[in-house]
Amino acid sequence: MNTDDIPKLRDYRGIKIKEGDTIQHPTGDKAKVAYDSSFEDPWRAVYEDGESLWLGNQVNEKGQAVVV
Repeated sequence: MNTDDIPKLRDYRGIKIKEGDTIQHPTGDKAKVAYDSSFEDPWRAVYEDGESLWLGNQVNEKGQAVVV
């Protein structure tokens, strides 16, 4: 993995995020961090049900997800 493979985002606590990390919301919902170039914003949070959401929205004030 090179530095281009690392999102420039940090989790809600400020921890660096890497592809393959698991993030968890305060609700207990978990997702894997993935890169998917088919999206305009390719860094994704992929949930157990298959839903893929932009990572930035998951780790900000609204989503509050942290690396576990």
